[in-house]
Amino acid sequence: MILLLELGLVFFHLLAWVAVGHALLTKRDPRSALGWSVVVLFMPVVGVIAYAIFGIGRTESRAAAIMRHNAALAPGYTHPALGTKVPEQIPEQIRHMEMLGRHLTQQHLCGGNSIEPLVNGNEAYPAMLEAIRRAKDHVYLLTYIFNSGEVADSFAEELTAAVQRGVDVRILTPGVPDKWYVHAVSRSYYEMLVEAGVKIYEYTPGFVHAKTFVVDDEYAVVGTINLDYRSLYLHFECAAWHAGV
Repeated sequence: MILLLELGLVFFHLLAWVAVGHALLTKRDPRSALGWSVVVLFMPVVGVIAYAIFGIGRTESRAAAIMRHNAALAPGYTHPALGTKVPEQIPEQIRHMEMLGRHLTQQHLCGGNSIEPLVNGNEAYPAMLEAIRRAKDHVYLLTYIFNSGEVADSFAEELTAAVQRGVDVRILTPGVPDKWYVHAVSRSYYEMLVEAGVKIYEYTPGFVHAKTFVVDDEYAVVGTINLDYRSLYLHFECAAWHAGV
């Protein structure tokens, strides 16, 4: 009996190191990887079981599988070939950004645009909230996180006020989230917003991590900033403010 217990402990210790390796290789957030590593190493039995149940991102894997399946079904115009016409003059300060964008999107930079970078939520949120206050026709918001707290509360208040002025307000969030608890918090705002007249949609073909914001086809924000306090105080985020688009 004692021998079986010892073999069991050795087995779980080996599994603990496997779990640590998996966390270090797959977790995008270093704090998450470190937290799970500490749990499974200090509590091998409970930690390994907990990591197997809660630590492995099954929803993310499901989202990736759905997106791979749908990519093969997408029509050709959704992924146009890289054009042969190259912009003649690219400002030096955005040359590296243009090169990165060209490699990622397989599209050239378009001329005639004016873009102002917004770093973190403390620059982006005031501009977005002011645009909502000026909205006359529509506000379309695509976001990965609509988290609880002062940031989401401010947006919920302004979006509700916009609806009461007759503005068409629509929100799109992931229908296949990579973190169930983030999705649950975002959904906690649904009832209040829907009752106010906001139209809320969930993208079900797969996981979507984009953050875009369009007001009256005149103002737009595209970037990495979520509607949560982490984007305001903790994370290094960036977005581009487009005016007169």
